[in-house]
Amino acid sequence: MVGTQIATSVDVLYDHSFTSQCIGESQLQTNATFAIVHAAGEGSCYVTVRQSVVYCPWLEVVAHVRSTIRITARGYRRVYFSGTTTRYWDCCKPSCAWKENVATATPVNSCSKDGKTKVQPSVRSGCDSDGTSYVCNNLQPWAVNNSLAYGFVAASFTGGIDNSKCCVCLKLTFTNALAGKTMIVQNVNTGGDLGSNHFDIQIPGGGVGIFTRGCSTQWNAPQSGWGQQYGGVSSDSQCSQLPKQLQAGCHFRFGWYQNADNPNVKFEQVTCPKELTSRSGCANNKF
Repeated sequence: MVGTQIATSVDVLYDHSFTSQCIGESQLQTNATFAIVHAAGEGSCYVTVRQSVVYCPWLEVVAHVRSTIRITARGYRRVYFSGTTTRYWDCCKPSCAWKENVATATPVNSCSKDGKTKVQPSVRSGCDSDGTSYVCNNLQPWAVNNSLAYGFVAASFTGGIDNSKCCVCLKLTFTNALAGKTMIVQNVNTGGDLGSNHFDIQIPGGGVGIFTRGCSTQWNAPQSGWGQQYGGVSSDSQCSQLPKQLQAGCHFRFGWYQNADNPNVKFEQVTCPKELTSRSGCANNKF
């Protein structure tokens, strides 16, 4: 996973074994040990060497002194990891809304049945038999322009339940359907039905998936949700079945998102924009 802006010390978000030589004046041996750096432009920085094998394919290494590497950014060409997407909206309290699941000062906001009033992190999920906490209405996607959108995802990087990267933000670049478009998303949830490097985009009317209780108790939706349990509604006109508070996100799917069916992506971590953190109430910019 790609690293950090220029800084004096770096914490690596992901450790990957990647066989590649660094480019620039000094060609380093494959499988050398470095911290991943994400350079945002011209400048230099010192990066503390970390334990696991990572790579620096877009940086020019100009010195290597004991435990520290000095690098100079000459701009960069991006290197991504591949991932898959699906869509869902199950109305459940996000897993990153539990304080125990996050390493940040505050967890993701969760809301009462109106989807607007914030509730305490300790309130149980509405997907449980005795719960009254749900996903907040504003955690739905929206278009910034024709090629960029913001949104929120349930994610797993290892496969299955994975709360280790709660509240990090990612740039998803679509590679087949929706080519030329990108989404900046924040990871607010996870799930046992997710695969490795899997991003389940929160889209109202996108299907409730394995959790059928949440939308029925919050909005009196059918037990299997609006439309199909997996996949959701099938046309833009069916968005009218949803509460008005959620219809904008449903229309997003048939507008900017072009009703794409689980498009593939390239992804990298990015600094969370305030447009996302102001909605979620959580920020994790640790690279």
